Amino acid sequence: MYDKLKLSDEYGKIVGVSMDTFKLKVGLHPSYKITTKNFEDKTGNKYPYVQDQGMNKSRFAVCPACDNPIQIIGLYKNSLEGGKKAYGKHYSHDVRGIANYSQEDYDDCPFANHNRHASTKYRSEKSRLSKEILLTVREQIDRITYFLNYHTGLYISKKLASSMLDNYLKSKGWRYRNTTLYNIPWIFAECNDAFPLYGKCIRKDSELYQSLSTTCPNLIFTPVNFGRKHEYVQITSSSYLTLNILFCHHSRKLEDEELVESIDLWIYNQKEDGELVTVFLKNFEINQNDFVNLINNSSSRYRNQELLKMAEDRIIL
Repeated sequence: MYDKLKLSDEYGKIVGVSMDTFKLKVGLHPSYKITTKNFEDKTGNKYPYVQDQGMNKSRFAVCPACDNPIQIIGLYKNSLEGGKKAYGKHYSHDVRGIANYSQEDYDDCPFANHNRHASTKYRSEKSRLSKEILLTVREQIDRITYFLNYHTGLYISKKLASSMLDNYLKSKGWRYRNTTLYNIPWIFAECNDAFPLYGKCIRKDSELYQSLSTTCPNLIFTPVNFGRKHEYVQITSSSYLTLNILFCHHSRKLEDEELVESIDLWIYNQKEDGELVTVFLKNFEINQNDFVNLINNSSSRYRNQELLKMAEDRIIL
């Protein structure tokens, strides 16, 4: 990656709002809290993370949200930039060995100065980050569905995965302004309209099952065997009950330099008069490292080749 980066001796400007995390490389890599210990332990306090700028030493890393270069400020209290707490800000120029600067991706970053009002919900087709997100969906579709299964308890079958992928592509989900590399599974789910719960399978040890089995006495839970370590049940009903699943209310905001992001899983019953009655509602916090850790820690031996072939056939890069 580094040998493809542009080289320049020009200096950029520090822009945007403060952030409290950094990562070492562009792409799907872990992010870390900005502290002196973390920066020294992860970078060794050497090039390319430490570079000369005239008579000063500057420290750089990568923005976890938009893959642009950032400058780390205030790591050392006895420096000119020292303060109460170290933080990062975008650096509006390519940084050798770190990352190339993309104005398009900066404009949509939650850590940018948002004084402008976007005229569309989509990023530019030229966005470097959008292309990386689409490539990730193509190469990690099986892990995206596993991630959703693990966190929600909803089993994503091949048929359901196929439908969700179609909706994601029709919605151009990889170009959503609020999508990042680390929230890909949740945006993948959010791109779907509400779909029926009837006939779907859920994990028996999940909060979803515990709630539905308690609050919906008319539901029938039939055990199914997927040959997995977890028990699953298929949902049917003994009476008229129209339950729908929707991923919604995606939210992200900055609180004291920390990005707080979440999404809701909502299951509702649509009554005959059209009224929507909540049956299950859970808010999921979106952590910057959950999806990254799944990919980096998963064995390449346990891949779902059917899903990977499906994504390869439908996503033409």
